[in-house]
Amino acid sequence: MRMPVTAEDILVGIFYHLKLDQRDKVTADRETLHRVFYRVRERHPGVMALFSFRDRELFPESSQLDQALSNLDAAGLISRRSPAPRYYRFEDPLVSCYKKFSKDLLRDAGIDEDEIDAVAQEIDCLTTGN
Repeated sequence: MRMPVTAEDILVGIFYHLKLDQRDKVTADRETLHRVFYRVRERHPGVMALFSFRDRELFPESSQLDQALSNLDAAGLISRRSPAPRYYRFEDPLVSCYKKFSKDLLRDAGIDEDEIDAVAQEIDCLTTGN
């Protein structure tokens, strides 16, 4: 029996599908990330169903997004780049984690890989302006 899909699995899938040249350009700015993921959740509710948002007057916030980013950082799959952490860097283990674990969990949860890729490209556009 497989484990249930988690917010971390969703992020690993999204980050795996980012274009290689964009992987070091995802902002680490909390407000920007939460705004982007909130917009993406509205357009892709099936993929983003595990992320709930609350409106705290400044911007929509997701405790699941914060926790998943923190867990991926603690696991060494992502890290913040530069002395003033402006961008996330996706470490090499992220790729093997996706291929060995998250990919199958996402598929078993009925989350289509093409939709994960679409979410990744949308996040890329919204965070980098490309």
